[in-house]
Amino acid sequence: FSRKELLKNIFNRRIDRNEIENELNLQIQEMINLGVKPSFINSHQHIHTFPIVSEIVVKVAKKYNLYVRCPSEKIFIFTNPMHLFSKLLMFYFVTMLRKKLKKSNVDCNDGFISNFYNNKRDFSLKGFENCLPIPKYKGNSSYIWEWMVHPSISEDGLENYWYYDKSHIPERLSEFQTLNSKEFKKICLSSGFCFFNFLQVDTDES
Repeated sequence: FSRKELLKNIFNRRIDRNEIENELNLQIQEMINLGVKPSFINSHQHIHTFPIVSEIVVKVAKKYNLYVRCPSEKIFIFTNPMHLFSKLLMFYFVTMLRKKLKKSNVDCNDGFISNFYNNKRDFSLKGFENCLPIPKYKGNSSYIWEWMVHPSISEDGLENYWYYDKSHIPERLSEFQTLNSKEFKKICLSSGFCFFNFLQVDTDES
């Protein structure tokens, strides 16, 4: 069911905790069986921040020693009250997730960057550059940023993946081209950032 239906079922207590936990464990085990070592947990549209789901995610992350994505929700004044209510609700969910992670000693990113929120869905090189964090965080080696992007190994792969909704393809192609450009890496490195995956966080190379 949809994100909205999931949230409704959570509030109406029609969610089976064991079913969610079993599914998450099975997915992680399947990755391990395929020779892929998972390093972090996130979710589509951040549903792992929802009540009940977040508790299970924290438990499973601790079991497998995984990082968990903590998105950031910007609070704006929307003309539509429902949009404001939705943002306030997500802000609360994210705040509670951070508290749960800290209490359970599960690691997560410190900062979160997304072109969806920060720059009106501009996935050009300029759009990415405008999303760079404010100067006070730059060069702080202990501060971990997660930049949310859509991974792919080819443009054809993107078009095949988004076959059900062609409207997203131009954005995904623009994002893919920017991320694979030498200019993007130069901008990040000149701003004091280094690239790593979550498996490298606790090593000397990070």
